[in-house]
Amino acid sequence: MPRQEAAAALPRCDVIFEGMPEILELKREALAEASQLAGEGPIIASTTSTILVDDLAGSIERPGRFLNAHWLNPAYLVPLIELSPGRLTAPETTTRMKTLLEGIGKVPVVCAARPGFIVPRIQSLAMNEAARMVEEGVASAEDIDKAVIYGFGFRFAVLGLLEFIDWGGGDILYHASRYLADALGDNRYAAPPIIETNMREGRIGMKTGQGFMNYEGVDQAAYREQRLAAFASALRAMGLAREPVG
Repeated sequence: MPRQEAAAALPRCDVIFEGMPEILELKREALAEASQLAGEGPIIASTTSTILVDDLAGSIERPGRFLNAHWLNPAYLVPLIELSPGRLTAPETTTRMKTLLEGIGKVPVVCAARPGFIVPRIQSLAMNEAARMVEEGVASAEDIDKAVIYGFGFRFAVLGLLEFIDWGGGDILYHASRYLADALGDNRYAAPPIIETNMREGRIGMKTGQGFMNYEGVDQAAYREQRLAAFASALRAMGLAREPVG
């Protein structure tokens, strides 16, 4: 867009999303110009997947209205958007952005200004581990991906990772992690200190009423039935459900 047109259009915006390539200086230049042309009103957000919000905020006039908003690809299908406010981001900026995104059917989550946001940090570990298993001859690429789709991905489309820990019990994860770390000779499989701390403090999961989530007052039988129904629905969507015989 020519600068003259941008100068006329940007001040009328409620929110401006920057979507330049992942080059720090290029983004800084674009954000500086956009914030200058837009005036004081619009929220400005970078859609960066890698650059920390505080590394960009210095380019913005009035940085309290700036944050990162990472849309996961394909952005027109994936509902999740990771919002990362910086140390200068005003709380009302994050609130306004969440309200806007929820209003268009998206699912915003808020994360601290740390490298990798939430999903890229988790998926980078999973993707590297899958590649490593091919390298080690654990299974074929086809069978590893089949295991991910019909086991790993299937379950975690219904239960979140932390909810799944609570479902089985943090103690199960702790002992399984110790075995894997010893058997594979790699401490990357060890559980983080929070798992042992939760165990020591009795926050094992559903069976103690507290884990990463709070289950006090929850009808656990109804909760499990609801989650199992969601699994059954997912099976039907995948064409794998078998109707009862007779």
